Amino acid sequence: MPRRRSARAKVTVLLAAVALALAVVLALASPTRGEAVVAVREDDPSACAAGNSDETVIASSPDSSENVDSKVEVTPENVNLSTEQVDMLERVLYGLPQPDVRLPSGAEKARMSPEEYKAALAKVWMWRQEEVRKAMESLDDEASIMRRLAGTIANASMDKGSPELLEALADAEDWVSELDHATHFGALGGVQQCVALMGGHADAEVRTAAAYAVGSAIKNKPDLQMMALESGLVQIVRSRLEDELAPCAASAPDKARECGKMLYALSSLVRGHPVSQAQVIEQGLLEVLAQLLAHDYIDPRVLVKVGAFVYDSFTEWPVCPAQWSKNGTSTALCENLEHQAENIVAGAYASQPQHLRQQVGIKVREALQAAKCAATGLPTSFFESDE
Repeated sequence: MPRRRSARAKVTVLLAAVALALAVVLALASPTRGEAVVAVREDDPSACAAGNSDETVIASSPDSSENVDSKVEVTPENVNLSTEQVDMLERVLYGLPQPDVRLPSGAEKARMSPEEYKAALAKVWMWRQEEVRKAMESLDDEASIMRRLAGTIANASMDKGSPELLEALADAEDWVSELDHATHFGALGGVQQCVALMGGHADAEVRTAAAYAVGSAIKNKPDLQMMALESGLVQIVRSRLEDELAPCAASAPDKARECGKMLYALSSLVRGHPVSQAQVIEQGLLEVLAQLLAHDYIDPRVLVKVGAFVYDSFTEWPVCPAQWSKNGTSTALCENLEHQAENIVAGAYASQPQHLRQQVGIKVREALQAAKCAATGLPTSFFESDE
């Protein structure tokens, strides 16, 4: 999955740093530039190379670049490590935050001869060099993948969806959770294109997937938040919530999913971003959310997001509490939050999974408390339980 590849890219930075440190250490420690750590036999066609031709620390055959996955035979007889090099390898390899599990343990080292121990260190060093090489190649692949995804999204038709577009949006959402990939995606125009799909695509599934990708890409990234804001994200979310998506009822699961992802994108936009918060207030989205809560039943996943948004707006936005109070919005908000809480107490979500019932109760309770609603019609137990 893309996310596993992204996580691997994080490790690549550490591996590359270790490889560089090892190469420098060994080059400096070698009495003669180009001295071999492993003297590979001339008839061994499977040697691996590290470094360039001037500072090679592991000898190789001419065909090594064509056979990178084969194993080099490292034996006590063909290892040429000085005592100083062994000491430095030990300090570097065993000093890693997570030492390689292939390194000899203390008990194993005690059973080895000095030559066997040198061979074991040389093997681990060579393995890690190969892992670094493959990881660095994967970074190049990732850049190509981001270009391909952004290209597919940019060339999408606004009239109909396609499996290729939906797959590209899903993959993009997965990749952009990592900062470097999100930045690259934004530089390629991916954020603007996804915002455009949110507002103008004819297919609800595409709009939903685009909103999910935008929310994951811009979260806690000021440059990308501004990019999405300037692309009209606030106006698009308001339009979708106000004109087509309310009440996000469970009887219309497609609308509920789209509503939830729109709110996810909006929450990512305003998180720690005062300029976007001001735009939400100016565009009247607070009033729209208060109206949304007035419906008798809201999909529980949507209600969780609305409750979280209300809570954040009161606790994290400097000017929002005063804005909620304008035009009677605060009164309507409290009345509608209490209405949703009464539904919860009455068992409206009893058929939902326990973890979802708990989330609904927690988020509505937190929103009521943050908005300082009187909530006189609710039992005290509502504010003491997880449901």
